[in-house]
Amino acid sequence: MTMGTESPVAWSDALEKDFDKAFVALDLLLGEIDSDQEVALLRRDLTEARADRDAMEKEMQQLMLQDTQLGQLHDVLMPSLRTECELDILRKECERQRNLIGALETEVFGARLAAKYLDKVRNEPLPRRCSN
Repeated sequence: MTMGTESPVAWSDALEKDFDKAFVALDLLLGEIDSDQEVALLRRDLTEARADRDAMEKEMQQLMLQDTQLGQLHDVLMPSLRTECELDILRKECERQRNLIGALETEVFGARLAAKYLDKVRNEPLPRRCSN
């Protein structure tokens, strides 16, 4: 715009209108840039959220697999553990029975010795008394 035939006030008004139009256009462009940046940020956030979800799903699958494997291991080990416990109980019972048998054998041996002694004493002649 040139200031040829117009008055300075008209020229100033026209310049102000052009400035306002340019300012509005610039503001719209900046708004679009802000919107584009916001969309880009939202897309990035969405991508990160999806990646996190995928990682969590993968971890969940791994944990479920481990749980299944632990259950199978439990099923395999429990019978042998039960057998080992029963074997330990039976060994302790066997040791108690051996101790009891040893005590009974000792008692029987003592009873036999006592019986032999009593037989010997019974079979001996009675000592005679001398009369004075």
